[in-house]
Parts: sequence; C-alpha cells; structure tokens
Amino acid sequence: RAAQFEQALLNLLENAKDAVLRRRRSEPEAPAQIQVTLQAGPQQGQVTLSVQDNGAVRTKIESSLAGGLKSDRATHTM
Repeated sequence: RAAQFEQALLNLLENAKDAVLRRRRSEPEAPAQIQVTLQAGPQQGQVTLSVQDNGAVRTKIESSLAGGLKSDRATHTM
C-alpha cells in the first residue's frame, strides 16, 4: 500500500507541475501555484490527499469536464 500511495502522490504532483507549466507557456506572467493538503481520513489508518493547481486544463480533459464528467485528479482518498 505504501508504494501505491507514493506512486499516486508522484502522479498527482507531476500532473500539477505539467498543468502549471502549460499555463506559463501561454501566460508567462501567470502565478504558478501547487497546493498539497494531507488530512486524517474518516477512519483510522486513512488519509485524504488533495493536490490543487492553478494551471491549464488539457483541452481533451476540459471537454470531458464540460460534458459533466469529474476529473479524478482533484482528490484521492486512500
């Protein structure tokens, strides 16, 4: 389980970094922000990890979100 958690965290951070860099390419003066929050989960031994960024959403994902689908990149509960 620890390896899965580590891989999920690395994937979330990599996605956030990519989103921020995409935005900076189109808006060089845009602020770059990635916020990581880790909270105790509802049950013992659980945590909630949230990674938020102010980067650009990829066009393919953006069109899916507009269709009512949720992105699983926002919050993962393990």
